[in-house]
Amino acid sequence: NPQDHHSFFLRKFKKLDIPRPNNFLCAGTFQRDQLKKYNNKKRIEVIGSDKAEKNIKKIIKYDFLVFISHEIELETFTNWIKINEKKYINFKFLIRMYSQLENIKQNVNYIYLQKNKNFFFSNQNFENDIQICKFTIFSRTSAGPQAVNYGCLSIWADFSLTGSNALFGQLENFFPSFNEESFHANILKLSTMNKIEEDKFLQIQKNISKKIFSKIDY
Repeated sequence: NPQDHHSFFLRKFKKLDIPRPNNFLCAGTFQRDQLKKYNNKKRIEVIGSDKAEKNIKKIIKYDFLVFISHEIELETFTNWIKINEKKYINFKFLIRMYSQLENIKQNVNYIYLQKNKNFFFSNQNFENDIQICKFTIFSRTSAGPQAVNYGCLSIWADFSLTGSNALFGQLENFFPSFNEESFHANILKLSTMNKIEEDKFLQIQKNISKKIFSKIDY
């Protein structure tokens, strides 16, 4: 779980007599390097992930695919949209909600967005959503770097309001959005890019995401 920087296995609990693993298999090099700080005498290997780079044929129907993994994220996203709502009427947003969110259809933010003509909720699988969206927006979920590996230029947005991310803190080249102003500015920035600029920034993001989810070492 690469975004969880506080997992027990990263720390040295000298006072706790608990079983400890002797070997670690990592999704990417960032995770390996992080583990080595606390477990330098153990065997740590990069096995890779099926979230590594993959070519997805695009049939664009939406401008932005938005990953939401918690009700707080949905609330923040909705609040930021409301502030500049009239400026988003020419953009189509596809929102991908995660299944652990209970009773989401009764959520006031869900109801608000659903009534809006340019906001839609996904009922497809991950790859199908990637195929029909030009860009993605994510917060804490590992779907963010996975989407980059699958060819989507992405915005990291602090929907959790904690700064938590699945990028090992490598936010600089992911158009970091800490409030509604920077969020709006980054949406406009991506939407006005030409193909050369898109490819340039996507490659920069891929260079990071490849270290989060490396190709599987068979």
